[in-house]
Amino acid sequence: MFESGLNRDDSPYEKTDLFHYFDQRNYAIVVPNRLGHNDNGLSEEGFLESHWYPRRTTNYFAVHRDRRTEFRDIARRVLGTQRHKPSFL
Repeated sequence: MFESGLNRDDSPYEKTDLFHYFDQRNYAIVVPNRLGHNDNGLSEEGFLESHWYPRRTTNYFAVHRDRRTEFRDIARRVLGTQRHKPSFL
């Protein structure tokens, strides 16, 4: 989990740099209320837009794409939204 808010005036880093850092390492950026959903995370455009007013969040999860389903299922269990198969199936 990491925070990303508005840039400070003296910051040499841009939001695109942060997005590309994770993307190049095969991580998806996911807003917390979407962790339990079936999606691939934010696009670069979505990540940049999430910083505009009114901001959706300043908190994000970086989840390795190979483990996206695993973390989705964990989030669902924690939230109590995991659908369980009946034991007779």
